[in-house]
Formats: sequence, structure tokens, C-alpha cells
Amino acid sequence: MDRKLSELVKVDDRFQNSINIQLDLNKVDKVLSYIPTKSSVEILDRYVSNINKDTKEKSTLLIGPYGKGKSHLLLVLLALISLGFTDEEKQVVEKVNGRIRNVSGTTADTIVEIREDGKRFLPIVISNTEMDLNQAYLVALNEALKRAGLINIIPNTFYTEAEKVIITWKDNYKDAFEAFADCLKAEKKTVEEMLLELNHCNREALDQFMDIYPKVTAGSKFNPMINMDIKVLYEQVNQVICLEYGYKG
Repeated sequence: MDRKLSELVKVDDRFQNSINIQLDLNKVDKVLSYIPTKSSVEILDRYVSNINKDTKEKSTLLIGPYGKGKSHLLLVLLALISLGFTDEEKQVVEKVNGRIRNVSGTTADTIVEIREDGKRFLPIVISNTEMDLNQAYLVALNEALKRAGLINIIPNTFYTEAEKVIITWKDNYKDAFEAFADCLKAEKKTVEEMLLELNHCNREALDQFMDIYPKVTAGSKFNPMINMDIKVLYEQVNQVICLEYGYKG
């Protein structure tokens, strides 16, 4: 009798799915599946103590073998400092912190102090190593703001300004838009593809747009008065979310 492979092969329940910090950020089931150990709480204590005391040690390197739980630990850390204060979010934090307290009361107390401040942090996960560093930082910032529902404070950049120009051509300047579309077609790309790539801060797409721009605008150069310094952009966003949206950083 024929049998399905799923009837013959089973996955051991002791195996857990791997953690992807970017995709699993603040997912309740992933956060609640964390089982604190003495070694993991020792590392967690170092991070939360650093946050609570605002020390100058802002960069660390966490090394360990595959499957040791590094990503899960960081996922829990981010949840503890970034979850809001709805009843559901409070329950998640309290449940996880209760488990941590069974290992270290000191660490649990530090987490309580951070939460009692009434402010949370905005996690920015930089994970795409195929981009240049500036692009990776910019994409990560945009994604973090979108995830937090702060689309209105995404900083203007060459990429966003290029998108606005294309949309303006489409809505108000038919000849310019058609000329732009023809130039893209000659390079085997559609306007929709260009907009998508600009939205993802693709440097090659921006360079392509800047090359085409003079052909559509009788020789003028695309040079918006925008500050593209990543450090400055991060500082500006940090100031806004702290002053206007109740974040701590």
C-alpha cells in the first residue's frame, strides 16, 4: 500500500525553527518560546544593564556556534526594549521576564526599571550584506520606520526625491513621462521596476535615473538639496521619535 512520506518521516519536536531577527521581530510566539539559561541571561544582563545605565559601551560582538541561540537571545532583548504598553504587550514582557527572574532576579529587576521609564526603543535591523554600507543603513532605517507606522517621518533622500519626480511626470507632464519610459524601455526596464528599485534604495537604479534625467529635462542635472549623510539622517530621525513619538532612542 502506498504511503505518504509525511507518514514515514517525522521531525523531532525538540528541534526548533531558526530565528530570523528581521522577520521574527516582536512575534509573540517566537519571543515566548525563549527558555532562559544561566549563560544566556548573563549576556542579556550585560546588554540591559548597558541600556539602563547608558554607559559608553555601545558596540559588542556576539560570537557562538550555529544553533547556540544568539539570534533568539537578541530577538528577546529587542522585544523587551521595543514592545509597547498595551495589555497584550505587557503580558508578553511579564511572562518572559518571569522566566528570566527564575535565573537572575537582578537582570529581571533591570528590565523592570527600563520598562517603568515608559519609553521604548526603535530597533533597526541591518541585515543585507549585498548592498554598500550606506544603502544598507538607509534601507534598514526606512523599514524600521514603516514597521513602527512612522512612514510620515521617513527622511527625504535622493531616492525619495527621484520617486517624487517620476510620479510628478506621470501625473502632470505626459511628454516627460513618456520620454522617461522610452529611455527605460531602451534599457529593458519598466517605470514600475524603477520605482520599486528606488523604493529599496538601489544605488544602480538611482544612477540610471540620474543618467536619464538630463535627457528628459533638456540637459539639467538631478541635484535635490537633500542631506544624504547617514549619520545626520539617523540623528534627525532619533531626535524626532524621541521628542514627538515617546521613544527613548
